[in-house]
Amino acid sequence: MKILILILTFFLFLSLGLADPVVGREAAAPYFSDVVKETAAQNSRAHYMVLHIGKLVNTTAWNWGDKSREKDAGSASIGVTYRVGDWRGLTDYLIRL
Repeated sequence: MKILILILTFFLFLSLGLADPVVGREAAAPYFSDVVKETAAQNSRAHYMVLHIGKLVNTTAWNWGDKSREKDAGSASIGVTYRVGDWRGLTDYLIRL
């Protein structure tokens, strides 16, 4: 067991000594290139329209201002969403019907 630990320790020090780390300006150059990739936030002028159709999980709904419930309020959801623009690249303005 002691021989196995000694051999593993030897190979560990040997592998650490042989591989010189790549450092310096040449190694860092790919991370500081002048080419900037365009992201979705930078291309925020795109408008899109989404049609959505879905099934409701629960058809029981609460009535506003009352403690009663309404049974079988609906079973499906159908709508249209249109992206109008964005606010400082942080969030989208959407119209949903």
